[in-house]
Amino acid sequence: MKIFYKNCLLLIMVFLLTMVFLPQARSTGHFVFEGGDPSANLWTIYIAGAEFDGIGMEAGDEIAVFDGDLLVGVITLTQVCTPDNQFENFLIAYTELVSGPGYVEGNLFTFVAWDESVGVESTGFTYIFDDTYPDAWVGDTFPIDVDGPYSMVTFSFTTGILYYNVTTEANPPEGGTTTGDGVYEEGTDATVIATVIAGYEFIDWTVEGVQVSTEVSYTFTVTDNVTLIANFTFSHFNFEGGNAFDSYWTIYITEATGYSLE
Repeated sequence: MKIFYKNCLLLIMVFLLTMVFLPQARSTGHFVFEGGDPSANLWTIYIAGAEFDGIGMEAGDEIAVFDGDLLVGVITLTQVCTPDNQFENFLIAYTELVSGPGYVEGNLFTFVAWDESVGVESTGFTYIFDDTYPDAWVGDTFPIDVDGPYSMVTFSFTTGILYYNVTTEANPPEGGTTTGDGVYEEGTDATVIATVIAGYEFIDWTVEGVQVSTEVSYTFTVTDNVTLIANFTFSHFNFEGGNAFDSYWTIYITEATGYSLE
């Protein structure tokens, strides 16, 4: 009996959430969706989790569902998806679009994601259906012979593209500044630049103590996370000058035996 009431409550939530949020189904982000007919049969997909190349998807990212080449639904996320907030994050797939038919029952579905932070679209996906509720759709096609189907799903999207962090530091910090930090796609070139502060000289760039360049501007191919250290050495005092009419202290320097001043 508890399961019956639990399922009834879920169906009521599905109905209320669908009626409240369906007018916002149209997307103006990466995936251009024409919109669907909310009076036709709909598949509501609650998102319990979503990762993109192993990193949790976040606000601004998008998930779309396709029947072949036909876009039949899309959501722009407003938060990180978790089992606790899955009823706030749902994707609607339409059987009827503004311009004509939507998804066909029994056809294979394809989910595609867009990572807004790096501007990349996924090339592969896996999914896990939550079968806690016996009437939830868990098939590998668009729902068949189901009125108002719904599912709870956890997604994992991949691109086959890896990204790495490039970090730069000045040693000592007062010796100069560095630029070139950022997130880079594997195989692309990154350029780091060291700028010397007056009174110091640039020595080299090192990675884990190993010299990689003696030029202030260093370009390399990114293959992993890396921290580059720009090493500086003190060269001379940079004195701006003084007023000879004010009081001053004269210091006479005498060479020690065996030494000479240069």
